[in-house]
Amino acid sequence: MGHLPYDNTRQQRGTTQLREATYDNTRQRRDTTQLGAAPHEKKTMGQSLSQLYIHLTFGTKGRLPWIIPKIEKRVHAYMAGTLKEYESPALVINSVPDHMHILFRLSKNYALAKVVEEVKKESSKWIKNIAGGTKQFKWQIGYGAFSVSGSKVDVVKKYILRQKEHHGYKTYREEIEEFVEQYDVIEYDAKYFWDD
Repeated sequence: MGHLPYDNTRQQRGTTQLREATYDNTRQRRDTTQLGAAPHEKKTMGQSLSQLYIHLTFGTKGRLPWIIPKIEKRVHAYMAGTLKEYESPALVINSVPDHMHILFRLSKNYALAKVVEEVKKESSKWIKNIAGGTKQFKWQIGYGAFSVSGSKVDVVKKYILRQKEHHGYKTYREEIEEFVEQYDVIEYDAKYFWDD
């Protein structure tokens, strides 16, 4: 007996929703007829197309060598999973102990800043709790993100895959400053970019 008022209310709510749905369908048919469309004519959906490749890079806080060989492949795989969640598949991910490079295709449904925020936030939490990680782990606050034309995707892939070779003779700061010049990034301010 105690359940009857709830069941009755739910039944009334269901009847009301059915009435509203019937009313909406009738009104929709009337509206399309008034616009000159035939009743039951299917509306076509617009299509949005996007093919934006991004070369993303960011370092560990203070450029500390926390991405050790023991965990790097797992970190790459974890980041790839996060990117996939945000409809931004990774084409290649590589790292050296103090920074990451990722080439991915940016989703048309998420802003770049949101995708980067989630990749950094989720991977940071995860690294703090895995064997070989550290509870002190943090990424730097900033990041570099550079658009890549479709014709240059393979060039950038090869560049990222050769990270360990590059950093045998070049610092991360030198690398970033080369990108800044190459991409003509006018708002670069070393004081803020490298200030963790």
